[in-house]
Amino acid sequence: MNILVIGAHPDDCEVNTAGLCLKLKEKGHRIKYLCATNGCTGHYEMGGGALVRRRESEFREACAIAGFECEMLDIPNNEIEPNIFYRKLFVQAIRLFETDVIITCRPNDYHADHRYTSILVLDCITSIRIPNVCPLTPHLRRNPVLIYHWDKFQNPSFAPDIAIGIDDKMDMKFDMLHCHKSQMYEWLPWEAEIGHQVPREDHERRKWLPTWRNAKERDIANLSRELLVRRYGPGQGRKITSAEAFQFTEYSRQLTDHEQDELFGSI
Repeated sequence: MNILVIGAHPDDCEVNTAGLCLKLKEKGHRIKYLCATNGCTGHYEMGGGALVRRRESEFREACAIAGFECEMLDIPNNEIEPNIFYRKLFVQAIRLFETDVIITCRPNDYHADHRYTSILVLDCITSIRIPNVCPLTPHLRRNPVLIYHWDKFQNPSFAPDIAIGIDDKMDMKFDMLHCHKSQMYEWLPWEAEIGHQVPREDHERRKWLPTWRNAKERDIANLSRELLVRRYGPGQGRKITSAEAFQFTEYSRQLTDHEQDELFGSI
């Protein structure tokens, strides 16, 4: 199956889905990360073309480590909006990958780029199989399945349908995040006012990264414990310390039992 993960920024896909996608890649599925914006405002010193080139390089390096395909759309950070022009870009990208499953963020999020990325996916989901929409790009015969990745927002709150233990993929996930040096060691610590904690040497930064960035996966595991126990059994399910969780939506074609087994069986 062709799995397209659509994130707003050049590290969003890795942060939210790397563990699952590494497991799906091992099963033989084709994975592509699509970044909706070019990252041009995500720094406190750099900007413009120089930052775009840097963040695209980081994005491609992270995907190369995992063996994922990747694409970055040339939409400026903080300027994406749900209009017809951008909707067509999304339709074309989804069709060209011959997408079976889309994973993206929910539309209730603190960041406008996240919200509008999600809305654009939702707005084009029915157009993907209409021949006269973007007629120069061959339409798909059936709509992709749409799945949302975990978030912490409460109105409405995230309601996971499946949780995947990723303890065995956390080292690789952090290797991917380590590629995003402009974010993991510069911009995000600056935003969090912890820049003074970031080590200077590259190998020390890689050792430090999990001490700062692994709380999310631990929280997901604890909040999804019932799903993990149901999936892996009480013995293994209670021992899992890192997880990613996903919510199926009512807005697209639903996974068949066979597809659910193809995607999530034995991982």
